[in-house]
Amino acid sequence: MNAKSIIRISNYFFALSMPISHSVAYIACGIGFFPALRFWKKLRSEPIILWVTIFIVYGLIHSFFSTKPVVGYNTMFNYFSHWLLPFILGYSLSERKNIHFAFWLYYWLLLCLIFFSILAYFGLFWKNIGNNYLVNEGLLKGFRHHITLAALSINLAFLSFAIGFFNKDMNTKKRSFFILMGLFLVGAVGLTTSRGYYIASSIGLFIFLIWLIVYHKKYLFGGVVFIFLILISAGVYFASPKARLRLESAINLSDINVTERIKLYRIAVMEIEDKPIFGFGPGQSVYQKQYFDKIDTGNTFTEDGNPKYSHLHSFYLNLAAEFGLTGFLIFVIIFSLLFVKLLSIYKTELCLSKAVGVGLLFGFFSVMVGECFDTQFRGPQVAMDLFWMVGIMSGDSANKKVALPAFN
Repeated sequence: MNAKSIIRISNYFFALSMPISHSVAYIACGIGFFPALRFWKKLRSEPIILWVTIFIVYGLIHSFFSTKPVVGYNTMFNYFSHWLLPFILGYSLSERKNIHFAFWLYYWLLLCLIFFSILAYFGLFWKNIGNNYLVNEGLLKGFRHHITLAALSINLAFLSFAIGFFNKDMNTKKRSFFILMGLFLVGAVGLTTSRGYYIASSIGLFIFLIWLIVYHKKYLFGGVVFIFLILISAGVYFASPKARLRLESAINLSDINVTERIKLYRIAVMEIEDKPIFGFGPGQSVYQKQYFDKIDTGNTFTEDGNPKYSHLHSFYLNLAAEFGLTGFLIFVIIFSLLFVKLLSIYKTELCLSKAVGVGLLFGFFSVMVGECFDTQFRGPQVAMDLFWMVGIMSGDSANKKVALPAFN
C-alpha cells in the first residue's frame, strides 16, 4: 500500500470516527502522519503549518523553563495533536473525489448524531447508549460536552446554509434541503443551552444574513431565513424549560455560573499584568494559587495542590496568561492565515469548495466568538474538526481541474 492510499484511508477513518469519538480519530492522525511526510516539499510551503510549528516549538521551550514542565509538555502535545496533525492529514489528501467523499462522510454522520440526539431530547430515542449520553440533565450533548456540541452544531449549520446557497452543482430541491438542515441545526444549538453560543450564534448569523442580503442580493431568501430563525428561537424558548431557565439566569449577574466566570477572568487579567510578555507557561495559569487566593473563589485547590479548574473559561485570556503577548501574537498570525485560506477557498470556481469555504469562514468566526466564554480550541473536539476541514478543502481548492458533481 503506497503513501497516498494510507493517507486516503486515514482521512476516511478520521471522518468516520470524529463525529462519534475523537479518541479513535487520534489513531487516524497517527497512521496518516508519517506517510504525509513523504510530501514534505508541499507541506513546508504551507504558512499555516509553519506557524503552528513555531507556536508548538515556542510552547515547548517555554515549558522547559516553567514551574511544571510536564504540564507544559502535555499541553503542547495537545496543540500538536489537535491543530497540526488534523490539518496535515486533511491537507495531504489531494484527489477531489476522495476529498468530497471524506467531507460528506463527516457531514452526514455528525448530522445523524445530532438528529438522533434531538429525538432523544423529546423522548423519541434513547437518551444514553452505554455510558455515553445523547441527552443528560436536560442538555443536548451528543456523546460530548453540551458546549462542544453547540460549537459543532453552529459550524455544521453554516456549512449547510452555505451549501444550500452556493453549491450550484445541486438542483433547487437539494439546496433547499440543506438550508432547512441549517435551520434545524440552529435549533440544536438552542437545545444545548450553551449561553455563550447563544451569543456567538446570534452574532454569526446576523453578520451572515447581512452579508447574504447586501453583498449577494438574496433579499427573499435572507428574509425567509431570518423569519424562520426567529420562529426557531421562540420554539426552543417555549419547548425547552432548561433552555428558558439558563437564558433567564444569564441575565442575572448573581447567577453562580456568571460570577464564577467573572472571577476567573479577573484572575487571568492579574496574571497577564504580572507577566505580559511571555506568560507563566503552557498549562500553568490554573496553578497560580497566589492569584486565586486574592479572589474569593472558595476551595479551588485540592490538598495535594492540584487545581479544580482546568482553564480560565476564556481561550483568549487563558492563552495570554500562559503564552504572554508573544504567544498571543503567534496565535493571531495562525488564525489570520486560516481566514485568508478560507477566503481563497471561497474565491475558487469549484462549487462545493466555494460553499464549504463560506460555511467554515462563518463557522470559524462564530466559534471564535464563543471562545470568549470557553476554551474549545484547547481540546480535541471542535479544534480537530475545524483544522481538518480547512486542510482537506485547501487541497481541493488547489486542484484546478473541472469540478466533479458534489452530491447527486
